[in-house]
Order: sequence, then structure tokens, then C-alpha cells
Amino acid sequence: MPEEQEHSRLDPQLLAQHQQPRTALIIANYDYEGDDYDLVGPRQDAEDMYEKLKSLGFDVPPPVVNATKQEIDSALRDFGVRIQEGGINIFYYSGHGVQIDGVNYLMPVDLAATSSQVYVQYNAVRLDYVVSEMFYKAPDFNFLIIDACRNNPYYSRWGRPKGPGNQGLASTRPPRGTMIAYAAEENEVAIDGDGGNNSLFTASLLNYLQRSGLTIYQLLYEVQQEVEARTNGEQVPSWEGYPRYYDIALNPSTLTAPPPTTASPPVLPPAQPTPAPQTPSPAPTTAPILISAATGVNYQPLRDALAAGDFRLADQATRNLMQQAAGRESEGWFREEDLRNFSCEDLKIIDQLWLDYSDGKFGFSVQQEIYQSLGGTSEFNNDTWKRFGDQVGWRVNDNWLRYDDLTFSNGGVAGHLPLVLSFPNGGAHWISGVTGWSFLLGSACRF
Repeated sequence: MPEEQEHSRLDPQLLAQHQQPRTALIIANYDYEGDDYDLVGPRQDAEDMYEKLKSLGFDVPPPVVNATKQEIDSALRDFGVRIQEGGINIFYYSGHGVQIDGVNYLMPVDLAATSSQVYVQYNAVRLDYVVSEMFYKAPDFNFLIIDACRNNPYYSRWGRPKGPGNQGLASTRPPRGTMIAYAAEENEVAIDGDGGNNSLFTASLLNYLQRSGLTIYQLLYEVQQEVEARTNGEQVPSWEGYPRYYDIALNPSTLTAPPPTTASPPVLPPAQPTPAPQTPSPAPTTAPILISAATGVNYQPLRDALAAGDFRLADQATRNLMQQAAGRESEGWFREEDLRNFSCEDLKIIDQLWLDYSDGKFGFSVQQEIYQSLGGTSEFNNDTWKRFGDQVGWRVNDNWLRYDDLTFSNGGVAGHLPLVLSFPNGGAHWISGVTGWSFLLGSACRF
């Protein structure tokens, strides 16, 4: 993944307006070498997504279907030229995808069914390459939709058993200004379409794209809830990216009909109607901004405090909202088990907000990297904890600082905030849940 750099960052409210450039690329692979690899959903996914994005004012050429590695590379080069005006850019992929050693690959149709892992690593399309190309060419807002978590026979042909790292796609941390939506959670698989129908993920996405005014967060949340309900929890869509851009609307209420285009229609079968959801969710009457799907906690107060540059208030808001998420509001403090079982989704929302408004200096992921670099694990070690306190500026001259003596500004050292927990007598070393806090920093939650 590319390192974050200073670049144009338009206000999300401006990006949401249809006056900004809107550019898209659709790639769908379904006719693979080897009968065991063929898919049925991407064919319909590509056509319907093309029509939908075109109706929303996107400059989108006919879908690239059943593409080889060379054809995908060519399409990406052309896309890189077209997105340089900035604005909102969408990359949509439907087809096979695999992960190898934590790296995600999109599979061209010309990879032989007997291809080895090493061959795939050199001849498939790395997802992080697509992300990097979009980030450097168009740093305003890039949205990648990856319907590529389907179960497939590659892993079994390589002699890899089912399990984490051997199915679905891996989690990544997108650069600033980028969001990635996946058809399924990390290391999980998605359900393909059935004949003339879309995949469940794309069908739900198309359905909610019809609703004007939905922010990207609302859109993805509704899709997640619908797909999870329709599969009885077997498939749960997920997404990653900076909450700062959650308010962008792909179908804003102010959108007018796009100008006529001279682009040729895609050479695909006639469009099939998108299947109606079994239990459609009502359109929200208010905009639920930054609401965790896992706990229902609304992180708007944290974002407001961070946006205002009030890091003390943001730290207090983080603590209060975490207590709400853990069901510990009345107690006002955490037990070890509260942090040990804390929602990863909530941790990611909190972390991304802190990263976004501190230029990457503060956040749980920053603290976790420091803690683990010192040898810290989920097992509490007092010496490691002291060294961690020294590193993040919670200790000075072998003494723990009082809460009021911390630096509540962006001038603190990396990892200095958030502190989150309330400490008796104001001292950071009096932590009844210190082992739980150690677990949080050494946890398996991937930021």
C-alpha cells in the first residue's frame, strides 16, 4: 500500500455533489479456463452496474469482461488517465479473487487451472496495485467495490485446506481518500449468482443505489444488514476506509439526469431486473453517521471533537463511547473481559477517526504497532508496559504522568493519544484493567 502523502482533499460535501467529476471502471470475469472455475453472477453484475453508474452521471465505458492480465492492465492504464481530474472514482470488480500470504489478487481468465501459487503471484492483478494507481493518479476520493470473495477451487488445487488465509480475501488498510467495499468479511466467502441473477452483494448494492440521498456509510450499512439477513449470517459484507468520507453520496438528492453519452452500450445479454429484497429496510429519516453495525454506537461526538481540534474532549468522547459499546456506562470503567471482547468494528471506527484528524500520529493502530515492536503481547508484562509508557510519552523520568499533564494536541509524540481509560488518583499506572488494555494493544483486531 502507498504511504499517505499530502494531496488534494476536497470537502466530502463538495465531493458528494454531481458537479464534481465522476469516473468509473467495471471489470467482470466469469468465463475462466477450466469448467470448475466458471461463475454465473459477474455477467449480470457487470451489465447492471454499468447501467446504474451511467444513470448516476459517471463517465463509465462498457464493462471489460473475461479479461486477461494484459487486458486488465490496459484498462487500468486508461482508467488512470481518465481519473486525473479528481472527483469521485469507482473501480468495480466481479469475479474470482484470492489471497496469498495476506495479499489480495484479482484473477484474470487466462490463468491456467493448474497454476501454482507462485505463478499466480506474478501473473494475477494485485489489488493493492489498483489501489496505489488510483491513489497517486486521483487523490480526492476513490471507492473500490470488490465482489470477489467467492469460494473457488484454486486453494484446493494448491493443496491448501480451508481456513483463515485460505479462503476469501485479506483485510487491508487503504490510504487516505480511499474506501474498499468487500462482498464478505475477511477470510470469508461470498455467494455467486444463480443463472441470470446478480450476486447477492451486487443485487443489494444496486437496490440501495436507487435511493437518493444515502451516504456511502448508509448504503454499505443497509447492504450489510440485508445480505447478512438473507444468508442467515453466512455472508456479511464489510468495508474499510476513512470515516471522513462516509458522508459522500453516490446518488445525491440534487443529482440531475446526466448528459447523453455517445459511448456504445456493452455487448452483453439483455438486462434482467434486479431481484427485489425479501425484507427491504425503510429509508432512514435521519442520517445515521458513523454508527457501528456491531454495537449501534454513534461515533459522531468523537468526530466532532476531533474535527474541532479538541483532543482532550476527543479522548473523553472515546472513553465514553467505548463504555457505551461495552455496556459499562453506569460503572464508568472497564474490566479485563470488556476490552478482551471489545468489538473490532468499533475499534476500527475509532482508530480511523483518530488517524484521519491527527495526520496519522494518534490511534489504536499506532499504539498497537509500538507496543508489539517492544515485544508486547496480550499477556501483561510490567516491564514492557513501562517501556511502552516511555515510548508514547505517558511516563517521564520513570514516573507516570497524571492525566492532566498529558499533551492534548497534535504536538504529542506518536501514540500519545487516545488514552481512553479513567485512572484512580489521576495516575496512568493505577489501572485495574491493565491486563485488558494490554490485550487490546496485542489483540488480533487488524486495523
